[in-house]
Amino acid sequence: MDKAKALRILATAKGSYLSETTESVAVPFLRGQELSISFFASEIDADLAAEAVANFANTSEPIRITIQRMIFDVAQESFRDCATSFKSPQHQLDFEADSTGRFVGAKLPTLPEDIWALVSFSTLHIAQAGTAAQRQHQVKVTGECAWDGEHGINVVFDAKGVLIGVSDE
Repeated sequence: MDKAKALRILATAKGSYLSETTESVAVPFLRGQELSISFFASEIDADLAAEAVANFANTSEPIRITIQRMIFDVAQESFRDCATSFKSPQHQLDFEADSTGRFVGAKLPTLPEDIWALVSFSTLHIAQAGTAAQRQHQVKVTGECAWDGEHGINVVFDAKGVLIGVSDE
């Protein structure tokens, strides 16, 4: 994707406070799944945001392996952090499924590649990174995860399309 196409997609945004595009962008690490873009129009520079979207859209699908390892590690950390609240990590998954109605029947992942059954991505969110004067943006792929129904999951890229990290906050 080039910057001009990204600008055209951003121009389809609707909403006065939180804007969301009516057109979508293919996400390479989700094997081409298309997601709409959300952003706070007052906080982003459309030209810089379009550049960030174009760079993100041109990331390669092989980054999926790195991302799945990072998501798996975040899930494992959550299971450790919640060990005193639940009988087992499986109990944590079952509790979250009962609470949210999502990921019903989810099984504890034993390998990093198992993690994809426990996440569901819904939106690309463009956010300002740093101060307004720094004129930097991040692209966050946001969604839900089976182990934390309240916070969900974010995969974050910088404006050049470089993977920054994964969080469930």
